[in-house]
Amino acid sequence: MHNLLAVLGFLVSGTGPNWRVEADTYADAPFDAVIVPGCPAEADGRVSTCQWERAAWAAALVRAGSARDAIVTGGAVYTPYVEAEGLAAAMVALGVPAERIHVEPLARHTDENAGFSVAMARDLGYTRLAVASVPVHAVLMDEMMLRWGVDVVAVPMRRSAVRALLAAPRADLDTPRVAGWISPEAREEAARALGTPDRGGSIHRYLSRAMAPNGTYAPPLPPLSR
Repeated sequence: MHNLLAVLGFLVSGTGPNWRVEADTYADAPFDAVIVPGCPAEADGRVSTCQWERAAWAAALVRAGSARDAIVTGGAVYTPYVEAEGLAAAMVALGVPAERIHVEPLARHTDENAGFSVAMARDLGYTRLAVASVPVHAVLMDEMMLRWGVDVVAVPMRRSAVRALLAAPRADLDTPRVAGWISPEAREEAARALGTPDRGGSIHRYLSRAMAPNGTYAPPLPPLSR
């Protein structure tokens, strides 16, 4: 069992964030990569507060040396903007070199965030993984991947640290609009008309997948891997 120590603490100087690790780090660090699941952009494509928070937490882990690289994951689900691209843009703005960020732009649900990222990590030769998100989400994804036999550690976000890291003024970033985007509601309606209901995105479905007995729910693979 992974021994997760205290969440990273960060200090804020008078002129902006100080990315130095204050005290404890994680027993299994440094990780080859930290997986960062997406959340929607603003309706006009600007990077949302949710994306900035997750990007800041992941950037802190990379800049502190707790993770070598980041895998950001999430497609254009609830808006016509790819969630992973927003995360990547924010991480670059926060000082992470672009070559250390790997973008997974297709996942629509939490299990796809986990499964598609695991497939990417294996292609990159990464074996020591962490997942960083808000606490419930990080633990849920961690549980999914552990049941798939993946060596992973949950690294829950601490909002007080993230707020401090984002206290300084930041760029007003946006991401390109995806042509031909279809809303989740329209996608579900079309799937029902074809007799093949979409898998949906409700949290109880995520929980049922995460808590399925070992071996009864295989990790989803990205389309290009099938």
